[in-house]
Amino acid sequence: MDRMCIFCGEQNETFTEEMLDLHYWKNCPMLKRCDHCSQVVEVSGFNEHLVTECDAKDKFSQCPRCKDVVLTVDLEEHITDNTCAAPKGGKDASVCPLCRTVVGPEEEAWRSHLMENCKTNKVRLQQQQASKAPSRASLRSNRGRGGKTTPSTRGIGRGRQGTLPR
Repeated sequence: MDRMCIFCGEQNETFTEEMLDLHYWKNCPMLKRCDHCSQVVEVSGFNEHLVTECDAKDKFSQCPRCKDVVLTVDLEEHITDNTCAAPKGGKDASVCPLCRTVVGPEEEAWRSHLMENCKTNKVRLQQQQASKAPSRASLRSNRGRGGKTTPSTRGIGRGRQGTLPR
């Protein structure tokens, strides 16, 4: 087994077939679970999924001008509002269904956008938050001073540095 996600490229020794499925379902920034049918699909193909594969595909239509997918009941209003425009970047360019940014058609353009630039990719944002939070191991390593965890306050407060008083 490769132990690598074929979508985002993450390599992880814990990736068994089951753990890789869990990664696809919850942690891969390149994939999204459809709220309408619960199928996990690539973000780059999400709009196409909504109009061709989704169990609720009859509820969606693609705007002929901007190529965005909207609820069919909202399509006429979407078009008459004149808030949409043809995607810049050529006929092959796509619009990210998460943030509405124009993304090139290449797989690498999507990978770069979804893993580094998309401001509304919840999976990526959650991963960034998790990497900023102190790990349990680092909190345990601060023990030993009477069994208490003593977090560093460097950069917090009114310029004081050091540790919290005991």
